[in-house]
Amino acid sequence: MLTYFDFDPYQDGAIPCPEAVLPFRSGDILRIVEQTDSDWWQARKEGERGLRAGLVPSKPFQIRREMQKRLNNPIMVENTIASQDAFQRGGIRVSSRSSFRRNRTKMKKVLYNPTPAQQKIDPEDIPVYEEVTLYQSNSFNPRPVVLVGPPGVGKNMLKDRLISSDSDHYRLALPHTSRPKKLLEHDGVDYYFVSRTIMETAIRGNRLIEYGEYKGHLYGVSFRAVRRVVEEGRVCVITVHPQSLKALRSGELKPFVVFIKPPSLPVLRETRAAVNAKASLERLNERAFVEEDLIEMVDVGQKMEYLYRHHFDVTIVNDNAQKAFKELVTAVTTMEREPQWVPNGWLR
Repeated sequence: MLTYFDFDPYQDGAIPCPEAVLPFRSGDILRIVEQTDSDWWQARKEGERGLRAGLVPSKPFQIRREMQKRLNNPIMVENTIASQDAFQRGGIRVSSRSSFRRNRTKMKKVLYNPTPAQQKIDPEDIPVYEEVTLYQSNSFNPRPVVLVGPPGVGKNMLKDRLISSDSDHYRLALPHTSRPKKLLEHDGVDYYFVSRTIMETAIRGNRLIEYGEYKGHLYGVSFRAVRRVVEEGRVCVITVHPQSLKALRSGELKPFVVFIKPPSLPVLRETRAAVNAKASLERLNERAFVEEDLIEMVDVGQKMEYLYRHHFDVTIVNDNAQKAFKELVTAVTTMEREPQWVPNGWLR
Protein backbone atom coordinates (compact mmCIF):
# COMPACT_ATOMS: atom_id res chain seq x y z
CA MET A 1 0.00 0.00 0.00
CA LEU A 2 1.17 3.52 -0.84
CA THR A 3 1.16 5.88 2.14
CA TYR A 4 -0.09 9.46 1.92
CA PHE A 5 0.93 10.77 5.33
CA ASP A 6 3.96 10.86 7.62
CA PHE A 7 3.74 8.74 10.75
CA ASP A 8 6.17 9.03 13.66
CA PRO A 9 4.97 7.15 16.76
CA TYR A 10 7.35 9.14 18.98
CA GLN A 11 5.62 12.37 17.98
CA ASP A 12 2.14 10.99 18.68
CA GLY A 13 1.18 11.26 22.32
CA ALA A 14 -1.80 8.93 21.85
CA ILE A 15 0.43 5.87 21.30
CA PRO A 16 1.30 4.10 24.58
CA CYS A 17 4.03 1.83 23.14
CA PRO A 18 5.83 3.53 20.22
CA GLU A 19 8.49 0.78 20.07
CA ALA A 20 5.90 -1.59 18.59
CA VAL A 21 4.88 0.84 15.86
CA LEU A 22 6.40 1.14 12.36
CA PRO A 23 7.32 4.74 11.43
CA PHE A 24 7.04 5.77 7.79
CA ARG A 25 7.02 8.76 5.46
CA SER A 26 4.47 9.79 2.86
CA GLY A 27 5.28 7.92 -0.34
CA ASP A 28 6.60 4.78 1.37
CA ILE A 29 5.23 1.42 0.23
CA LEU A 30 3.93 -0.86 2.98
CA ARG A 31 3.19 -4.55 2.72
CA ILE A 32 0.29 -5.31 5.07
CA VAL A 33 0.67 -8.68 6.80
CA GLU A 34 -2.18 -8.58 9.32
CA GLN A 35 -5.52 -6.73 9.33
CA THR A 36 -7.55 -8.45 12.04
CA ASP A 37 -7.55 -5.47 14.42
CA SER A 38 -9.91 -2.66 13.49
CA ASP A 39 -7.53 0.13 14.54
CA TRP A 40 -4.01 -1.23 14.07
CA TRP A 41 -2.58 -3.30 11.24
CA GLN A 42 0.78 -5.04 11.04
CA ALA A 43 3.02 -4.08 8.12
CA ARG A 44 6.55 -4.13 6.73
CA LYS A 45 8.20 -1.58 4.47
CA GLU A 46 8.53 -2.80 0.90
CA GLY A 47 12.13 -3.41 -0.11
CA GLU A 48 13.56 -3.44 3.42
CA ARG A 49 14.41 -7.06 4.19
CA GLY A 50 14.92 -8.43 7.64
CA LEU A 51 12.85 -5.82 9.41
CA ARG A 52 10.19 -7.05 11.78
CA ALA A 53 6.58 -6.16 11.18
CA GLY A 54 5.32 -3.15 13.08
CA LEU A 55 1.96 -1.64 13.87
CA VAL A 56 0.49 1.03 11.59
CA PRO A 57 -2.87 2.83 11.84
CA SER A 58 -5.62 1.04 9.93
CA LYS A 59 -7.23 2.96 7.10
CA PRO A 60 -10.58 3.49 8.93
CA PHE A 61 -8.77 4.55 12.11
CA GLN A 62 -6.50 7.02 10.30
CA ILE A 63 -9.42 8.50 8.37
CA ARG A 64 -11.18 9.17 11.67
CA ARG A 65 -8.03 10.84 12.99
CA GLU A 66 -7.69 13.00 9.88
CA MET A 67 -11.36 13.97 9.97
CA GLN A 68 -10.91 15.11 13.55
CA LYS A 69 -7.91 17.22 12.53
CA ARG A 70 -10.00 18.92 9.87
CA LEU A 71 -12.83 19.53 12.30
CA ASN A 72 -10.34 21.13 14.68
CA ASN A 73 -8.83 23.26 11.89
CA PRO A 74 -11.57 23.84 9.31
CA ILE A 75 -10.19 27.09 7.88
CA MET A 76 -7.98 25.39 5.31
CA VAL A 77 -10.81 23.21 3.99
CA GLU A 78 -13.47 25.93 4.08
CA ASN A 79 -11.26 28.41 2.24
CA THR A 80 -10.32 25.84 -0.36
CA ILE A 81 -13.94 24.86 -1.00
CA ALA A 82 -14.83 28.55 -1.28
CA SER A 83 -12.05 28.97 -3.83
CA GLN A 84 -13.38 26.00 -5.78
CA ASP A 85 -16.87 27.49 -5.73
CA ALA A 86 -15.53 30.76 -7.11
CA PHE A 87 -13.57 28.92 -9.78
CA GLN A 88 -16.62 26.90 -10.82
CA ARG A 89 -18.70 30.07 -11.13
CA GLY A 90 -16.08 31.54 -13.42
CA GLY A 91 -14.91 33.95 -10.74
CA ILE A 92 -11.26 33.12 -11.33
CA ARG A 93 -9.77 34.15 -14.64
CA VAL A 94 -6.97 32.01 -16.01
CA SER A 95 -4.67 32.37 -18.96
CA SER A 96 -6.01 30.96 -22.16
CA ARG A 97 -2.73 29.15 -22.59
CA SER A 98 -4.53 26.28 -20.92
CA SER A 99 -5.39 23.05 -22.66
CA PHE A 100 -8.33 24.47 -24.57
CA ARG A 101 -7.31 27.96 -25.71
CA ARG A 102 -4.68 28.47 -28.39
CA ASN A 103 -4.07 32.24 -28.13
CA ARG A 104 -3.15 34.53 -25.26
CA THR A 105 -6.55 36.11 -24.64
CA LYS A 106 -7.78 35.55 -21.10
CA MET A 107 -11.01 33.72 -20.55
CA LYS A 108 -13.12 32.20 -17.83
CA LYS A 109 -12.74 28.48 -17.31
CA VAL A 110 -15.34 26.10 -15.90
CA LEU A 111 -14.48 22.87 -14.17
CA TYR A 112 -15.44 19.43 -15.36
CA ASN A 113 -19.07 19.14 -14.26
CA PRO A 114 -18.52 19.68 -10.53
CA THR A 115 -21.47 18.75 -8.34
CA PRO A 116 -22.22 20.00 -4.82
CA ALA A 117 -21.16 16.60 -3.51
CA GLN A 118 -17.75 16.92 -5.20
CA GLN A 119 -17.21 20.29 -3.55
CA LYS A 120 -17.62 18.83 -0.05
CA ILE A 121 -15.05 16.76 1.77
CA ASP A 122 -15.70 13.05 1.31
CA PRO A 123 -14.02 10.78 3.92
CA GLU A 124 -13.06 8.44 1.10
CA ASP A 125 -11.10 11.28 -0.50
CA ILE A 126 -8.93 11.84 2.55
CA PRO A 127 -5.43 10.67 1.60
CA VAL A 128 -4.41 7.78 3.84
CA TYR A 129 -3.44 4.61 1.97
CA GLU A 130 -3.97 3.24 -1.52
CA GLU A 131 -3.48 -0.30 -2.78
CA VAL A 132 -0.93 -0.15 -5.58
CA THR A 133 0.95 -2.33 -8.02
CA LEU A 134 3.90 -1.75 -10.35
CA TYR A 135 3.04 -0.81 -13.92
CA GLN A 136 5.34 -0.30 -16.90
CA SER A 137 4.20 2.28 -19.42
CA ASN A 138 4.55 1.25 -23.05
CA SER A 139 4.67 2.86 -26.48
CA PHE A 140 1.32 1.32 -27.48
CA ASN A 141 -0.54 2.97 -24.61
CA PRO A 142 1.60 5.87 -23.30
CA ARG A 143 0.47 7.55 -20.12
CA PRO A 144 -0.73 11.17 -20.49
CA VAL A 145 1.20 13.78 -18.52
CA VAL A 146 -1.09 16.07 -16.52
CA LEU A 147 0.27 19.28 -15.00
CA VAL A 148 -1.58 20.98 -12.16
CA GLY A 149 -0.80 23.98 -10.00
CA PRO A 150 -2.08 27.41 -8.97
CA PRO A 151 -2.56 30.11 -11.63
CA GLY A 152 0.69 31.84 -12.53
CA VAL A 153 3.00 29.13 -11.20
CA GLY A 154 4.33 28.30 -14.68
CA LYS A 155 2.61 25.03 -15.51
CA ASN A 156 1.57 26.21 -18.98
CA MET A 157 5.10 27.40 -19.72
CA LEU A 158 6.46 23.99 -18.70
CA LYS A 159 3.81 22.25 -20.80
CA ASP A 160 4.74 24.32 -23.86
CA ARG A 161 8.47 23.72 -23.35
CA LEU A 162 7.98 19.98 -22.96
CA ILE A 163 5.95 19.73 -26.17
CA SER A 164 8.41 21.95 -28.05
CA SER A 165 11.35 19.83 -26.89
CA ASP A 166 10.05 16.85 -28.92
CA SER A 167 6.85 17.62 -30.81
CA ASP A 168 6.83 14.17 -32.41
CA HIS A 169 6.70 12.50 -29.00
CA TYR A 170 4.67 14.98 -26.92
CA ARG A 171 1.35 16.36 -28.14
CA LEU A 172 -1.39 18.65 -26.88
CA ALA A 173 -4.94 17.34 -26.95
CA LEU A 174 -6.72 19.34 -29.66
CA PRO A 175 -9.56 21.43 -28.18
CA HIS A 176 -13.17 21.56 -29.36
CA THR A 177 -14.94 24.87 -29.92
CA SER A 178 -18.33 26.15 -30.99
CA ARG A 179 -16.66 29.19 -32.59
CA PRO A 180 -17.01 29.44 -36.37
CA LYS A 181 -13.91 28.51 -38.31
CA LYS A 182 -11.78 31.47 -39.38
CA LEU A 183 -10.04 31.93 -42.71
CA LEU A 184 -7.04 29.58 -43.06
CA GLU A 185 -8.14 27.51 -40.05
CA HIS A 186 -8.68 23.79 -40.55
CA ASP A 187 -10.92 21.39 -38.67
CA GLY A 188 -8.86 18.79 -36.84
CA VAL A 189 -5.74 20.96 -37.10
CA ASP A 190 -6.50 24.17 -35.20
CA TYR A 191 -9.59 22.97 -33.35
CA TYR A 192 -12.37 20.48 -33.68
CA PHE A 193 -15.08 22.86 -34.89
CA VAL A 194 -18.55 21.75 -33.76
CA SER A 195 -21.91 23.37 -33.11
CA ARG A 196 -22.85 24.85 -29.76
CA THR A 197 -25.52 22.16 -29.42
CA ILE A 198 -22.88 19.45 -29.71
CA MET A 199 -20.68 21.21 -27.16
CA GLU A 200 -23.56 21.56 -24.71
CA THR A 201 -24.46 17.90 -25.18
CA ALA A 202 -20.85 16.92 -24.47
CA ILE A 203 -20.86 19.06 -21.32
CA ARG A 204 -24.07 17.47 -20.04
CA GLY A 205 -22.69 14.03 -20.85
CA ASN A 206 -19.48 14.64 -18.84
CA ARG A 207 -17.38 14.10 -21.96
CA LEU A 208 -15.25 17.21 -21.44
CA ILE A 209 -12.39 17.31 -18.96
CA GLU A 210 -12.76 21.08 -18.58
CA TYR A 211 -14.57 23.72 -20.56
CA GLY A 212 -15.05 27.47 -20.72
CA GLU A 213 -16.77 30.25 -22.62
CA TYR A 214 -15.20 33.24 -24.36
CA LYS A 215 -17.09 35.90 -26.35
CA GLY A 216 -20.15 33.66 -26.50
CA HIS A 217 -18.28 30.59 -27.79
CA LEU A 218 -17.56 27.39 -25.88
CA TYR A 219 -14.12 25.80 -25.72
CA GLY A 220 -13.12 22.52 -24.11
CA VAL A 221 -10.89 19.46 -24.18
CA SER A 222 -12.64 16.10 -24.40
CA PHE A 223 -11.57 12.76 -23.00
CA ARG A 224 -11.73 11.50 -26.57
CA ALA A 225 -9.17 14.10 -27.70
CA VAL A 226 -6.72 12.78 -25.10
CA ARG A 227 -7.39 9.19 -26.17
CA ARG A 228 -6.70 10.11 -29.81
CA VAL A 229 -3.20 11.29 -28.91
CA VAL A 230 -2.61 8.14 -26.85
CA GLU A 231 -3.82 5.92 -29.69
CA GLU A 232 -1.23 7.57 -31.95
CA GLY A 233 1.47 6.33 -29.58
CA ARG A 234 2.31 9.83 -28.34
CA VAL A 235 2.40 11.29 -24.85
CA CYS A 236 -0.49 13.71 -24.37
CA VAL A 237 0.40 16.74 -22.21
CA ILE A 238 -2.39 18.80 -20.65
CA THR A 239 -2.95 21.21 -17.77
CA VAL A 240 -6.06 20.97 -15.60
CA HIS A 241 -7.45 22.19 -12.29
CA PRO A 242 -6.88 19.47 -9.66
CA GLN A 243 -10.61 19.15 -9.08
CA SER A 244 -10.75 17.48 -12.51
CA LEU A 245 -8.25 14.79 -11.50
CA LYS A 246 -10.89 12.57 -9.93
CA ALA A 247 -12.49 12.13 -13.35
CA LEU A 248 -9.16 11.84 -15.19
CA ARG A 249 -7.52 9.28 -12.91
CA SER A 250 -8.76 6.00 -14.32
CA GLY A 251 -7.38 2.73 -15.60
CA GLU A 252 -8.23 3.76 -19.13
CA LEU A 253 -5.86 6.75 -19.31
CA LYS A 254 -3.53 6.05 -16.36
CA PRO A 255 -2.37 9.70 -16.18
CA PHE A 256 0.95 10.72 -14.68
CA VAL A 257 0.16 13.76 -12.54
CA VAL A 258 2.79 16.41 -11.83
CA PHE A 259 2.08 19.14 -9.28
CA ILE A 260 3.91 22.38 -10.06
CA LYS A 261 4.35 23.99 -6.67
CA PRO A 262 5.29 27.63 -6.04
CA PRO A 263 8.34 28.23 -3.83
CA SER A 264 8.14 30.12 -0.57
CA LEU A 265 6.92 33.70 -0.79
CA PRO A 266 10.40 35.28 -0.30
CA VAL A 267 11.86 33.11 -3.08
CA LEU A 268 8.86 33.82 -5.30
CA ARG A 269 9.32 37.56 -4.76
CA GLU A 270 13.00 37.25 -5.66
CA THR A 271 12.46 35.27 -8.85
CA ARG A 272 9.67 37.53 -10.07
CA ALA A 273 11.69 40.63 -9.19
CA ALA A 274 14.51 39.35 -11.39
CA VAL A 275 12.11 38.94 -14.30
CA ASN A 276 10.70 42.44 -13.79
CA ALA A 277 14.03 44.15 -13.01
CA LYS A 278 13.76 46.38 -16.08
CA ALA A 279 10.17 47.44 -15.44
CA SER A 280 9.49 51.18 -15.50
CA LEU A 281 8.51 53.27 -12.49
CA GLU A 282 5.07 53.71 -14.01
CA ARG A 283 4.32 50.09 -13.12
CA LEU A 284 4.43 50.56 -9.34
CA ASN A 285 0.68 50.01 -9.04
CA GLU A 286 0.95 46.89 -11.12
CA ARG A 287 3.69 45.62 -8.82
CA ALA A 288 1.34 45.99 -5.85
CA PHE A 289 -1.18 43.86 -7.72
CA VAL A 290 1.53 41.31 -8.55
CA GLU A 291 2.45 41.10 -4.86
CA GLU A 292 -1.15 40.13 -4.11
CA ASP A 293 -0.96 37.55 -6.88
CA LEU A 294 2.18 36.04 -5.37
CA ILE A 295 0.57 35.75 -1.95
CA GLU A 296 -2.50 34.14 -3.49
CA MET A 297 -0.36 31.78 -5.59
CA VAL A 298 1.42 30.44 -2.51
CA ASP A 299 -1.84 30.21 -0.56
CA VAL A 300 -3.72 28.39 -3.33
CA GLY A 301 -0.74 26.08 -3.88
CA GLN A 302 -0.76 25.06 -0.21
CA LYS A 303 -4.49 24.37 -0.32
CA MET A 304 -4.20 22.35 -3.55
CA GLU A 305 -1.45 20.24 -2.02
CA TYR A 306 -3.44 19.78 1.19
CA LEU A 307 -6.53 18.47 -0.59
CA TYR A 308 -5.17 16.75 -3.71
CA ARG A 309 -1.68 15.50 -2.90
CA HIS A 310 -2.86 11.89 -3.02
CA HIS A 311 -3.45 12.40 -6.77
CA PHE A 312 0.09 13.68 -7.44
CA ASP A 313 2.79 11.34 -8.72
CA VAL A 314 5.53 13.98 -8.59
CA THR A 315 5.87 17.44 -7.06
CA ILE A 316 8.19 20.00 -8.67
CA VAL A 317 8.92 23.32 -6.97
CA ASN A 318 9.20 26.00 -9.64
CA ASP A 319 11.80 28.25 -8.02
CA ASN A 320 13.84 28.31 -11.22
CA ALA A 321 12.31 27.78 -14.66
CA GLN A 322 15.27 25.94 -16.15
CA LYS A 323 15.69 23.67 -13.13
CA ALA A 324 11.96 22.94 -12.99
CA PHE A 325 11.95 22.01 -16.69
CA LYS A 326 14.88 19.63 -16.23
CA GLU A 327 13.11 18.01 -13.29
CA LEU A 328 9.96 17.63 -15.38
CA VAL A 329 11.86 15.98 -18.25
CA THR A 330 13.59 13.64 -15.78
CA ALA A 331 10.31 12.70 -14.09
CA VAL A 332 8.51 12.02 -17.38
CA THR A 333 11.45 10.07 -18.84
CA THR A 334 11.69 7.95 -15.68
CA MET A 335 7.94 7.30 -15.82
CA GLU A 336 8.24 6.05 -19.39
CA ARG A 337 11.29 3.85 -18.78
CA GLU A 338 10.81 2.42 -15.30
CA PRO A 339 7.85 0.69 -13.60
CA GLN A 340 5.76 3.02 -11.44
CA TRP A 341 3.33 2.37 -8.61
CA VAL A 342 -0.27 2.83 -9.77
CA PRO A 343 -3.63 2.04 -8.12
CA ASN A 344 -4.57 -1.64 -8.22
CA GLY A 345 -7.93 -0.78 -9.75
CA TRP A 346 -6.26 0.55 -12.89
CA LEU A 347 -5.12 -2.93 -13.91
CA ARG A 348 -8.32 -4.85 -13.23
